[in-house]
Amino acid sequence: MCSSTLRRLSSGRIVLPVNWDSGGEGGSDHWQAGTYFSDDGGATWQCCTTWVDLPRRGAMEPHVAELRDGRLLMVMRTQLGAIYRAHSSDGGQTWSEAESLGIEAPESCPELVSLPGTGDLLLIWNASRYDPNWYSHFGKRTPLSACVSRDDGRTWSRPRHIETDENWAFSNPGVCFTSQGTAVINYWSCQYQPSGAMSIPIHLKAAIISIPWFYGH
Repeated sequence: MCSSTLRRLSSGRIVLPVNWDSGGEGGSDHWQAGTYFSDDGGATWQCCTTWVDLPRRGAMEPHVAELRDGRLLMVMRTQLGAIYRAHSSDGGQTWSEAESLGIEAPESCPELVSLPGTGDLLLIWNASRYDPNWYSHFGKRTPLSACVSRDDGRTWSRPRHIETDENWAFSNPGVCFTSQGTAVINYWSCQYQPSGAMSIPIHLKAAIISIPWFYGH
């Protein structure tokens, strides 16, 4: 599981996006994405009956948001040069085959959440170039960026950048919202070595941003 993934739907159902490693013991890891869901406030859970799979290392670190028509949209980290998406029309019990969201990305975790009061979608990810020749993760995990969709994920605004230092990696964002109309974005960061490897220590950071900023205001 990743940061800030638990969602309560308009129906009251709680949905938890998860991964499982289908690579087998002793082999390379290969991830499939799916959901568990609860209709009794988390007392009992059921598992989805279909899982989302993709080539190479698979469909990783899923995040889910509810669309205006009640469907669910899942976004995933991949090694394919873009964030990928899948849909569910039954509250997370089954999932469609994955396809590209149309947003370039390295292999890093995207966060997806609905903006309060509008139903618009907020995506936070690394808006950097896909680079199979980079030291790891098919490209740099910088900048850390955000964009908005007003049409349930069909189109997205131009990215706005939260962190831009090319010498640092910024990853695994999560979001919560305050009653004052601000977003609190948590993520970790670490410095890149000259080789491109990520260094220790890893720092926990937070950005506090007013919701109008995501729209360019």
